[in-house]
Amino acid sequence: MSFAQSEEAAIVIETNGSIRSLTRAELRPTLQELQAAVGGYIEVIAVPFSPGTVLLVNEDGLRDHNVINSIASRLGGQAIVGPAILISKSLLQAESGEE
Repeated sequence: MSFAQSEEAAIVIETNGSIRSLTRAELRPTLQELQAAVGGYIEVIAVPFSPGTVLLVNEDGLRDHNVINSIASRLGGQAIVGPAILISKSLLQAESGEE
């Protein structure tokens, strides 16, 4: 099963290269849990090679002078700073109520 097909997939990529599962109370993360993991308001970045997957990042990360996240930058095909969450779109859509 690929990452995008896993409904339970939500991985935090830290700027130091460490990777961990997103700690959450329920199967689907809340907006508050997502915002806490990235340190602020969320911006969605498409993952070019995986249409079913997105990166969630701090939308103010550049302004706040966060450290470059080289792993997330490679995945997103652009400069990404601060922690990022790699998450399946289906899990994210289920949280927001979109289908």
